[in-house]
Amino acid sequence: MAFEKPTQLFFVRHGQTDWNVQGKLQGRQDIPLNHQGRLEAKELASRLKKGFDICFSSPSRRAQETALIITEASIPIYLENKLLERDFGPWEGRSRREYQEDLEKKFVETDEAMQSRVFECLEQLFQLHKGKTILVVSHGGVLRNILKEIAPDAPEDVPNCGCFLLSRIQESFLFEGWL
Repeated sequence: MAFEKPTQLFFVRHGQTDWNVQGKLQGRQDIPLNHQGRLEAKELASRLKKGFDICFSSPSRRAQETALIITEASIPIYLENKLLERDFGPWEGRSRREYQEDLEKKFVETDEAMQSRVFECLEQLFQLHKGKTILVVSHGGVLRNILKEIAPDAPEDVPNCGCFLLSRIQESFLFEGWL
């Protein structure tokens, strides 16, 4: 029986932005990293020192900046729309408190819709890049949805530049822990 190398996916939340500090919902807004966010990404890059084969990033500026800092532009970075943050519609730019107080949340992407697109993306990454080491840079909401499904006992809060590892050989993803 031949040994099958696991596919490793390193998931990273983008670094800090001014809107993170202000408690504003960013959603699809293209907010850049702030100084602290760039420092967080550099610190994570020095900790990881992993030979990534390929990188996939949300097309948002904050995720792309984080990916560039971590990879030092040494590997291809592919932009993937399915890794975008939840679409908060009219709530983007407003406070989390305001959002949580509204019971209807009209025009906001549902958990189910977000989870469907994210897991479709994960399956595609696995099928196309079996046995590879993949860096995936995305957003807090996306990463929380992944954790909720794959590692329900893991803490759901993903700090800026938080990183966890999933591996997969055949049918299911395995949560390997926080890095």
